[in-house]
Amino acid sequence: MNNQAESRVSTESSIAPEQVVEYLRQHPDFLARHPDLLADLDIPHAPEGAVSLVERQVRTLRERNQALESRLAELLQVARENETLVARLHQLGIRLLGSLPLSQTLEKVYASLRDGYDAEAVTLLLFDAGQAGEREGPAHYVDPNDVAWAPWLPRLLANGRPRCGEFDAERLERLFGASAGKIASAALVPLLAPEPVGLLAIGSHQRERFTPSMGTDFLARIGELVGTAVFVRRRQEQ
Repeated sequence: MNNQAESRVSTESSIAPEQVVEYLRQHPDFLARHPDLLADLDIPHAPEGAVSLVERQVRTLRERNQALESRLAELLQVARENETLVARLHQLGIRLLGSLPLSQTLEKVYASLRDGYDAEAVTLLLFDAGQAGEREGPAHYVDPNDVAWAPWLPRLLANGRPRCGEFDAERLERLFGASAGKIASAALVPLLAPEPVGLLAIGSHQRERFTPSMGTDFLARIGELVGTAVFVRRRQEQ
């Protein structure tokens, strides 16, 4: 073997396939600048139904384009849903700005959630051990430290974040009463001002309506708005 051939073998053995791939990625016009190289490339294909290198590239680009269009459609759908939620949250905030008594304020909250958020069941709980068992409009007063609500309610309130998903039958019955059997998923939202003053429970007949992986920022904002309104009204009426 002469020196030129030995040098060529040595060079070929020192170049890894990954290096070739990376070079071509960094120089996508390489084959366009060296069209004669195409004649030397060995691109295996079946005798029938074979596709050219250009056709393969077009197919790959088309598939990537379809994937990008699908992702864009998903992002647009999420943006539209978020815009709707922001509008509903804005309307709820406007309704809470008035100076109505607490019972009427809670009626507005209840109506907004049932109509604006397509909720099959809504429960409003207010925390007050001295008034436990009494009602305030559509809301019920409870003692959060009562054994009937332990141990899950104190843990939820300590976390301070909404919790979504499927819940056991006992908890659903405690929250939704006679409607519990139809509730497939629910969202439990602490009402904060800044300490917990109550709990909002929203139930749905659809299992996928409220899931543990869903975002809860809008639910948290609702909890803050309603919680602050309850706190202020109760202070005014004392």
